[in-house]
Amino acid sequence: MARKKRILVLEDEPVLAENVQLMLDDLGFDVVGVVQTLEAARAFALSSKVDAAVLDINIHGQDSVAIAQALRMRGIPYLLMTGHAPQRAEKFGSAPILFKPFVQDELKQALQRLF
Repeated sequence: MARKKRILVLEDEPVLAENVQLMLDDLGFDVVGVVQTLEAARAFALSSKVDAAVLDINIHGQDSVAIAQALRMRGIPYLLMTGHAPQRAEKFGSAPILFKPFVQDELKQALQRLF
């Protein structure tokens, strides 16, 4: 039996974070962390065993580009979530982007692009 892919979720809105976690669980992923701050995400990004991450671009008014860079340095793919204009996503490279609100099938398709 194949090991489930381990996913980190960075989202500062608790309801949306829970919703993303439930979608990932339904899709067969192992959510190893749901964090709401850049500091907690940085700790995961630098040291935890994760296969991919789902990052909100805007966390409490700050962008999560440093988290994306830390993941990229470790070779860990990520996708982005945003409720804002796509221009803010340019500094994150070519990562898949989900525009909030999104449905489970959109999340599935974005994750398929990572693996």
